[in-house]
Amino acid sequence: MSLRPSEMQQYFVSSVIPTALAGLQSIAEDVLNDHFGYVLGIARRLRSLRSSNII
Repeated sequence: MSLRPSEMQQYFVSSVIPTALAGLQSIAEDVLNDHFGYVLGIARRLRSLRSSNII
């Protein structure tokens, strides 16, 4: 037996979560830029922090 998600659940998963994640990413990038200064991109910064075992 399988249950189908309600319309509210479908809306939440298809619209609310992606919007919230984009907002959180923007906030996180602003915080990192404030702390570490601007770098070409967030992906490059995260790779360099990972390679230096900071994160």
